[in-house]
Amino acid sequence: MSRRTALLLTGVVLGCAIDVLFTAELVHHDPLEPEDVRRLRRRVGAVLAPVASEVAKYRPQMLVGTSGTLCDLARMAAARSGAVPESVNQLSVAKQDLAAVHARLLALPAAARSRLAGLEAKRADIVPAGSVVLMVAMDLFGLDALTVGEWALREGIVIDAIGHHDPADWGEDPRVIRRSSVAGLARRCGADEGHGRQVARLAGEIFDATITLHHLGRDDRELLEHAAVLHDIGEHVSVDSHHKHTAYLIQHGRLRGFSPDDVNILACLGRFHRRGDPKTSFEPYAALDEPARQRVTEMSAILRLADGLDRSHSGTVRSVDVSVERRGEVVHLAVESTGDAELELWGVRRKRDLFERVFDCRLEVSLAEPQVEAAPA
Repeated sequence: MSRRTALLLTGVVLGCAIDVLFTAELVHHDPLEPEDVRRLRRRVGAVLAPVASEVAKYRPQMLVGTSGTLCDLARMAAARSGAVPESVNQLSVAKQDLAAVHARLLALPAAARSRLAGLEAKRADIVPAGSVVLMVAMDLFGLDALTVGEWALREGIVIDAIGHHDPADWGEDPRVIRRSSVAGLARRCGADEGHGRQVARLAGEIFDATITLHHLGRDDRELLEHAAVLHDIGEHVSVDSHHKHTAYLIQHGRLRGFSPDDVNILACLGRFHRRGDPKTSFEPYAALDEPARQRVTEMSAILRLADGLDRSHSGTVRSVDVSVERRGEVVHLAVESTGDAELELWGVRRKRDLFERVFDCRLEVSLAEPQVEAAPA
């Protein structure tokens, strides 16, 4: 059994392209009346019940929704407890929140529905039918949450074609899609790619060497490297306050393969890579739970050091040797360079304050001793 087949057997993928058809054929009133809802539920049940019976033996664990209507329903459910998310890719919402949205959609006329937070006005007429499809599907498949993806059938066809023609570059690894999406955004913003790669490499080295201090995970390391690639893209708008522009571009950059929390974390790292403590007055930071906020603060501290180590954008720092001493009280960072690194030493010392406060240590920075090759015998 292929990995793709195994995934399909453990989840249900729902695309809601029939909302237009069902609305035209079965909905006769605005707002919907009980007989409209009964007609919709009977038709949806007749279509999906045989499918639900067939897949029950596989015990599906996840309901995945694609297309605009289902993404809007998820967006509306998320908006019940906060701001409307910029991206809903990989967003999961509970059935109880969707049920509350469902009840409201059925009670309102189209004109009022079009003003609801999270709903594109053009779907005001068809969204009740889409909501009925979703609620019946959740009942039939026995699933209590919906996870949505912004890609749908068209994107799936493209990815499948790429997979057949160039599997070495794409395949089924979501990290490839994320990396490609980040690189694409950086290129569109005219970023200094060499500087971004250098900061990403150094951030990874510092991350690996200080793992006893931060206890961040593998996924955090990947996010940190992506943030390093993107941290200066705000200069595409203006050098002044470019960190704020960076955060905005990340939020609205339609990054693929990232969950809403991932995008918020990347935006936070872009916003706070220069100075200042992460704070809840910045909306993406406020949207995160407390553990995620702590991760952002720790990753920001590491990113600042890596950025300081390429202050000249010359890539002169070859590597960093990081040692944690006296049970974490002192962290020594020895910089090995291929040329004059005085500006880099100044840069990292200037940006060490957050690192020292977050990890309750003193950071010492020096040039590594040059390697002396032994004379031939």
